Amino acid sequence: MAKVRFSAFEFDDEALELCLNGQRVPLPMKPALLLKILLDRAPNVVSRSEAQRFLWPDELHRDVDMGLNACVRQLRTALGDNAASSRFVETRPKLGYRFIAEIDNAASSSAVNPEPDTSLQRAAGIKWRSKSFAAIGALALIALAAVLWPGVVQTGDRYVSIDEGNGAAREFLMKGRTLLKRGGADNLRKALPYFEQAALADPGSAVALSGKALAILRLAGSENYPRRQSYEVALRYANAADEIAPSPEAHEVRGYYALYGELKFDKAIKAFENAVALNPQYPSAYIGLASALVAQGDTATAAEMAARAAEIDPVSFTTRSDQCWFFYVDKRAEKAVEACRWAIELDGPMPYADLVLALMLDEAAVRERHMQNFLAANDIAVRGDAFASGYLQCAVAQSAEGRLKAYAVATMYSLCGDAVAAADWLQRSITDGDRAVLFAAADPRFDRVRPSIPDRQAIINAMRQSRSSS
Repeated sequence: MAKVRFSAFEFDDEALELCLNGQRVPLPMKPALLLKILLDRAPNVVSRSEAQRFLWPDELHRDVDMGLNACVRQLRTALGDNAASSRFVETRPKLGYRFIAEIDNAASSSAVNPEPDTSLQRAAGIKWRSKSFAAIGALALIALAAVLWPGVVQTGDRYVSIDEGNGAAREFLMKGRTLLKRGGADNLRKALPYFEQAALADPGSAVALSGKALAILRLAGSENYPRRQSYEVALRYANAADEIAPSPEAHEVRGYYALYGELKFDKAIKAFENAVALNPQYPSAYIGLASALVAQGDTATAAEMAARAAEIDPVSFTTRSDQCWFFYVDKRAEKAVEACRWAIELDGPMPYADLVLALMLDEAAVRERHMQNFLAANDIAVRGDAFASGYLQCAVAQSAEGRLKAYAVATMYSLCGDAVAAADWLQRSITDGDRAVLFAAADPRFDRVRPSIPDRQAIINAMRQSRSSS
């Protein structure tokens, strides 16, 4: 099936988009996937274990009951349904769930896909042909990207636009976005070819260009992705996408470029606010805004922005883990612990969430267990307990050298009370250009040695000086 109609709803099971009377209904990816499997199996029951395997295929060893319950609640909210008097999603106690509404098979499309509207393509083609400088800029961008990352960027891109991609493009976009949402360098590298395939299947896809921009931006500083060049290429992709159609993703890239590439916090905040204005249901924009606010010193508003992102997408482990961080930075212990536990529950081991729980929980045995999870995730071996007299042992920091980035090592030395080593490793992270340094002034892990490390403005000045001399 491609589009499934029931009641006044239409669900596109390739794009994972739900519409009510032609108007799109916000539905995060996990609940959308749940709707997809329920529709595919209707009117049969989908067991809880089967749904969990479908939604979390890589986390079968974990208890994800809480995540599945949240998915069901969010799907019912989107459908205007409720458990007490179900019209769409029925709970079968001890069995699972099933879709009970009548599906309009005559109206649902399966084998026949309508041809895309080419009027927008022709209009966009005229627009781009009339702007030769834009075409030249796009070609230059492709050439630069091809030099930096051969095999990722094809030279066959044509920047003409249609808002609705064809089925093949949507499949590639969905896969690319899923990997982008999961994060991590490996997933980001895997996402890039999918966005490229989407651009080839639907030439001129603004979403494909924005996806490339976000993936490259987030890879900046990793292996084979030089930081400064990656920022520049990502920005150019974002600008190319915005020429086709304004998108929150393009503003998000501009926001991160201003934040990490230019160290201009007011400009970054404005860009993220523009992304939110274009799509108030775009959680990544709120997380970006929160990051810029913390860099500027406003941890309280940052925590509220992270909470807004989690409200929009409560079953995403990335938004929950971000919320964990921002509540921790704002020293809201109870909320930070709740968000960190959510992140671990939703999508498996989360080293940072384990670390925050280790630092914030009172019970010694529980703290030690979370710290050991964190150390194991980073392949750090420490003899004996990590904590001694309530503080982290400096042996943990010593073992982290060479395994974690300089900033993370600096936090470890701070947590064990070695102010000299903490300041030294923080300076190394500034020299390395680690963007995490921007948040050192607000990071509670440095509270124990705060008088011995540079303040916010001194760190920013040092980063600017380091960049100008490199």
